[in-house]
Amino acid sequence: MNKDLKNEKEEITIFQATDLHYLSPSLNDNGKQFQETMRAGDGKLTEYSEEILDTLIKETLEKKPDALILSGDITFNGEKKSLQEVADKLEKVQAENIPVLVIPGNHDIDYPFAYQYDGDSVHHVDAISEKEFREIMGQFGYDKAVSRDTSSFSYLYQLSSDMCVMCLDANTEEDAGGLRKETLAWADKQLAKAKKEKKKVITVTHQNVLKQSDLLYEGFILSNAEETAAMLEKYDVSLNLSGHSHLMHRSVNNGLEDICMESISLYPLNYGVVQFDSDRNYTFHAQSLGILQKEAYERFHSTLQDQLNQQLADKKIPEADKEKMVSFAADANILYFCNDTDKLKTMFDEEGWKLWQKYAPDSFWTTYMNSMKDTF
Repeated sequence: MNKDLKNEKEEITIFQATDLHYLSPSLNDNGKQFQETMRAGDGKLTEYSEEILDTLIKETLEKKPDALILSGDITFNGEKKSLQEVADKLEKVQAENIPVLVIPGNHDIDYPFAYQYDGDSVHHVDAISEKEFREIMGQFGYDKAVSRDTSSFSYLYQLSSDMCVMCLDANTEEDAGGLRKETLAWADKQLAKAKKEKKKVITVTHQNVLKQSDLLYEGFILSNAEETAAMLEKYDVSLNLSGHSHLMHRSVNNGLEDICMESISLYPLNYGVVQFDSDRNYTFHAQSLGILQKEAYERFHSTLQDQLNQQLADKKIPEADKEKMVSFAADANILYFCNDTDKLKTMFDEEGWKLWQKYAPDSFWTTYMNSMKDTF
């Protein structure tokens, strides 16, 4: 049962967590194959995903926001058992009259790599169909919405007498990665109605609506991002919350801000806090769960170092210089993903950056780090 609606003069706080990539402990023996999968990934602490989710739920129950939003990639690779366990845990939040609002990500529905990890091998387990996602997760937003899109898991949820959250699903079976034309038509109608009734609407997507990086955006923004952004701007939507890119970044265009929250399973294990005052102006900050910081940093850093060493393997670079280059790039990338631009700015006078320009001026990583500089 949802809490009573707040009125237009009361402040509202929303927690957003994204890209949890929860993997049921029963599907993971932390053996050789799983560890190899982790080394080939982007540095997530997947084996700790239960502790991460439990801590997020504990914080939510203690701080009592007006809603908790999970913006996609709820499961590691679309395991039905993982989704069922997440749903069981989230029920504790709604039992305390805190609405939980979810949308699927690209890893959640009909994903082909739903595995159980067993020693040196993996075994397929039950994946999640669109129908099963609705059955398991419908209780978190969709079933209690004031309006639902029948062609996707998109819905409009009333959070207060003057404010709604529109969750836009771009990851159903037929058209993963873009909003269906039927969904856009439904959203347009609901946004027009809300504007007429002078209700503020914020939106939530898994993929980004606005580019979060001039270099790395393909595959991360909606396939029909321009059309979607134009619709939101048309109805004066000022805030979209997204994920998918696994980095923390904020982009603004024509009065619309898209805040991309980093994966909560990636260092420093952050969730987003959006606070609205009585005039519905908002502030945002990222909040760390405060657990597993050493483990998360070391995983992120070592994963990056392995990838960087592979990139530089065929180049004739003195070992001492290579170590400085790898260390510099790994440190810079972590700061970039955490949106710590103040520290990042100071790094580009260091020797490590000069060595990249000397030994690998045309490499992807040099281009990538130049794009980091362009952000400030």
